[in-house]
Amino acid sequence: MKLFKLILTCSILALGLMIASCHKEDLQSRDISGLKPPPPPPPPPVDSSLVMFDPADSTAGWETVGAPVVVSAGQKQGTGYIQGMITPPNNFLQFIKTRIPPLDTKLTKENGELTFWWNIPDVTKLKADGQIQVSSSGGPDSKRFGWAIADLLPSLKNGWNQLTLSFATANVAGDGEPDLSAMNYFKIFFWTTDNVTANFACGIDAIQFKAHTVTTPPPTVGVEIDNCDSVGAWQTVGTPVIVTTGQKEGTGYLQGTLTTGNDFLQFIRPLAAPVDTKVTMSTGQLQFWFYVPDVTLLKLDGQIQFSSANDPDNKRIGWGLADIIPTLHNGWNQLKLNFRDAYVSGDGGPDLTAMNYFKMFFWASTPVTADQKFGLDDIKVVAIPPPPPVLISNCDSVSTWQTVGTPVIITTGQKEGAGYLQGTLTTGNEFLQFILPITTPVNTNVTIANGQLQFWFYVPDASLLDASVQVGQVQFSSANDPDKNRVGWGFDKIVPTLHNGWNLVSLNLSDGYVSGDGGPDLTKMNYFKMFFWTKSNATANINFGIDDIIVQQK
Repeated sequence: MKLFKLILTCSILALGLMIASCHKEDLQSRDISGLKPPPPPPPPPVDSSLVMFDPADSTAGWETVGAPVVVSAGQKQGTGYIQGMITPPNNFLQFIKTRIPPLDTKLTKENGELTFWWNIPDVTKLKADGQIQVSSSGGPDSKRFGWAIADLLPSLKNGWNQLTLSFATANVAGDGEPDLSAMNYFKIFFWTTDNVTANFACGIDAIQFKAHTVTTPPPTVGVEIDNCDSVGAWQTVGTPVIVTTGQKEGTGYLQGTLTTGNDFLQFIRPLAAPVDTKVTMSTGQLQFWFYVPDVTLLKLDGQIQFSSANDPDNKRIGWGLADIIPTLHNGWNQLKLNFRDAYVSGDGGPDLTAMNYFKMFFWASTPVTADQKFGLDDIKVVAIPPPPPVLISNCDSVSTWQTVGTPVIITTGQKEGAGYLQGTLTTGNEFLQFILPITTPVNTNVTIANGQLQFWFYVPDASLLDASVQVGQVQFSSANDPDKNRVGWGFDKIVPTLHNGWNLVSLNLSDGYVSGDGGPDLTKMNYFKMFFWTKSNATANINFGIDDIIVQQK
């Protein structure tokens, strides 16, 4: 009996221990269902200048070759995009949208851009021809901006492409720019290189206008010629001194003193290691700070000279202080001297990749009655944009043009503007010319050293042109005569560079031959001529073309 009671007692004790061991610990829950994820990043800010010309969500106002279709899958914006189709065996497609009412873009030619999406199934099939056009006239040929497809092809890819086209780079219709407060017409037209053998479906979406995004350029750094922080190899009249207070850059500036009783001062800096300025005559600018204690003391004389011959009179460009002194004030003046405005030494000017000499010299009007301290600081060369080209002819009208036969303006396939000039070498003949007497002489704003004549030349078959027996020429004159006051280039140098189709011909004035009378007056150019022969008489009419003749700095 006692044994039974002992067993019962142990069993009850063991049961109690088991129950106690099953007590659930009060642990902190790891349930994260109540936690909120971090918010997504905010969307990019909306461009307040963006205005919608057409969302391409409806076929209303649209024309294509065949019936336009709205595709509601794969669009880049909104509920759909406009699809057009080149069907076998064709090679042409266009998208035209006439907008009612007109749209006020609130933009200018200087700040405006056209942007839209263009879907292309196979870029390699596109021909380098066609245009994108926007206008305020309700049509493609008046009050219009345009851009050539040929210029865009290298940047295109298969699929969707977002094009952003600056008004500033557009070609303009012959009757002027569009009214940007009343834009009502969009057109894009293009060809494939061959007739297609299967449907070629393209799309347009979200045609908009916006302001160009301006990015503040970084500070101009340029190529340092001398920071004027040490005497180094500097030479002045007397002993050059470095002043360490009041400088414009670095740790000091170079001071030279025009001493009592004298009237002449100069600053000379030979450079032991020639400097590559990394600019051209069109894009270079010499900059430095010049301290003048009293501008009224200066005589309108003296020069600033920059050379690659370690010599102020050879391989040099220079600027006369007579033109600079009237712009100066007492104290520090930052001079900015464009290379293209400089006079060039008769030996062809400097090697801008190996500049090694700077000199500035000047006089006082009379000997000074007290010491006058002048200063220089931070001499460098910076790059500036080249000046805009000067138009000789846009070839949009027959005007005073002469060819063999009747000149014609073709309004499709041009490289600029509303058309190009076509001349025809007719069956049985071998000679053609394009002549333009210019009624109002043109100031080209270039020199022989820095100027370039540029134009587009359409050649249907370059292999036909003669470059050895009967050699043609391009001639540019200020005497209204191809043989006087002229610069010219032989076709023997031009023909080997040509290919079939449009060619951008760029002719440096410095590479041309100059007539024996001293050459042209480049401020009064009034005559353009191009003439050439084929190797044999033509067996069928051959159409050549010329477009957009300009002069620019090279």
